[in-house]
Amino acid sequence: MNKRNQVGFSLVELAIVVLIIGFLLIGVSYGLNLIHQARMRTVISESDNFLTSIQAFSDKYQTLPGDLPTAFNVWGTSCAATAALCNGNGDGYIKNNTGGVDERFRAWQHLQLADMIPGNYSGIATTVGQGDIGINVPQSGYNSSAGWSFDYNGSYAPPTVSGQFMEIGAFKANNQPTGPLFTPQIAKLIDEKVDDGMPNNGFVMADGVASSNGCHSAATLAATYNASTVTTSACALRFTFKK
Repeated sequence: MNKRNQVGFSLVELAIVVLIIGFLLIGVSYGLNLIHQARMRTVISESDNFLTSIQAFSDKYQTLPGDLPTAFNVWGTSCAATAALCNGNGDGYIKNNTGGVDERFRAWQHLQLADMIPGNYSGIATTVGQGDIGINVPQSGYNSSAGWSFDYNGSYAPPTVSGQFMEIGAFKANNQPTGPLFTPQIAKLIDEKVDDGMPNNGFVMADGVASSNGCHSAATLAATYNASTVTTSACALRFTFKK
């Protein structure tokens, strides 16, 4: 066969193809980055809105949502069938009271009944301690498995104990407490935007295993996020609002 009749790509044509592929890869990467940035902004916006609502509720009722001991007087059967099922114990914290109301779920309902957050929350767990996204806890716009919860861990002494906090994480099979949602890199970026970027310090703290293949490096105040070595979901985030 005459070589002049063979069909092939010239170096110029190959260069153009490679250039187009490069532009496509850059475009995809840029698009994914925009999505990540938007999702991170969603988390930050949600945390700001919830913390503002908690403060507004506290200013109006002189206690935290879920902990209000006169909630039944305010909302009656819109809250629960009886005062004993609706009222918090007024101890100044949102927590699960053994033998009483689980304030972690009533808190979201109290905020909703006070018209301080959107949604419609039951205030109870159909299974003890279980959070169900969109039923007794809010869903996050981060993704379909992401939800917010309240919890309390004794006195404030980070990094092992975090006081009163909201947490955002993945609800595995809709179970409370929340599980890993963010890669350490994403968790670090969110932490840096609103706090100090340290997983065990400040008012934004990580909830995840402290190890070389976990969320952060160690269970110490000087720990750092494993942002350069761990690429899987290893972190939830806690937003502390009462020590």
